[in-house]
Order: sequence, then structure tokens, then C-alpha cells
Amino acid sequence: QVVETQSLAPHYVRTLDMWAANLESRRQEAIELTSLEVYDRYMYYLTGCSRYFASGHIDVWWFLMEPSL
Repeated sequence: QVVETQSLAPHYVRTLDMWAANLESRRQEAIELTSLEVYDRYMYYLTGCSRYFASGHIDVWWFLMEPSL
């Protein structure tokens, strides 16, 4: 039996935004370690996922369940 549910989207948005900001703040170092193509791909992924979670197009849910007796 489902007792409680919670969307984790707001947490995912916050985390993805923080990761993107951290990567952007070290852009030059990231490009030197990999390439501009890899940096752009990661930024596209992080910011795109954040937008999709924020808009409700994707989500992850937490469920608390207990056995039915």
C-alpha cells in the first residue's frame, strides 16, 4: 500500500543547476582537460535536463510503501 509520495523534480532541478554553474565557473579548465565539444555536451545535458524537470516533462518520484495486511 502506498503511504506517501513525493516528486523529486525540485531537488533534481537544484542539483543540475548547481552542477552546471560549477562546470561553467571552471569552463576553461574543463575544456583544457577534455575539449570544447565535451564541455558543450555536458552543459547541454545539465541545462536541458534541468529545464525538462522544471517544466514537468520528466520527473522522478519517491514512494513510501507499507505491506498490506
